[in-house]
Amino acid sequence: SIAIGLQIAGWAAVINSALYWLHERAWNWLQWNRKPKDGLLSQDGLPRTAAKVVTWRILINFSNFLIPFFMTGSWGKATAFFTIAVLVNVTLYILHERLWNRISWGKKVDE
Repeated sequence: SIAIGLQIAGWAAVINSALYWLHERAWNWLQWNRKPKDGLLSQDGLPRTAAKVVTWRILINFSNFLIPFFMTGSWGKATAFFTIAVLVNVTLYILHERLWNRISWGKKVDE
């Protein structure tokens, strides 16, 4: 139903935003495969981006299955949501990370 769909979307927006913030804080703490570049504090290497994608997918996959499952009680509906979410979100996350890597905001070395 539309009501269940809106509830899933609402809970996902809150929970997944919190998970994303925590994930980014953890990766900011971990400096693996980060290098200074052209006056910037850091530039992420491709292996770092790939590792972030994998760790994010593991974390968000739990959320993308559990929220619909708890809202509907259906393994089938939760699996369908999870499958679509994986296909869409992996693509969007890789594009997001590679685009964000080109932005110097917050990365400049203070002189």
